[in-house]
Amino acid sequence: MKAAMHSGTMHSAWMHHDPPYPAEYSPINLLDSFYPPTFVVIATADWLIPPAQSRAVVEKLKACGVEATSAEAQGMGHGVCEDARSTWPEDQKWWEEAILPSLEWTAQKLKA
Repeated sequence: MKAAMHSGTMHSAWMHHDPPYPAEYSPINLLDSFYPPTFVVIATADWLIPPAQSRAVVEKLKACGVEATSAEAQGMGHGVCEDARSTWPEDQKWWEEAILPSLEWTAQKLKA
């Protein structure tokens, strides 16, 4: 059976709905105390997941007693693939602000 395409984006095909998505589709409803330690990269120019929603995920995880931290990637869109600039990741502030810290955090968790 072929999935309905609303706006023609991959995301709308997965969700069968164009953004903004209904509340019942929100991953925040899946968070509980069994969630693993989490680092959230908050992309300030995200067109799909507003930064406030990413911040809410971090707060809910903390409220559930889960170790959660975040870093804001100023000017980054939903994914680094959306950045068409020719100097990637060099000269991208968000790389230093959020991506490298998330990788270092993950490496520390893997060593533990």
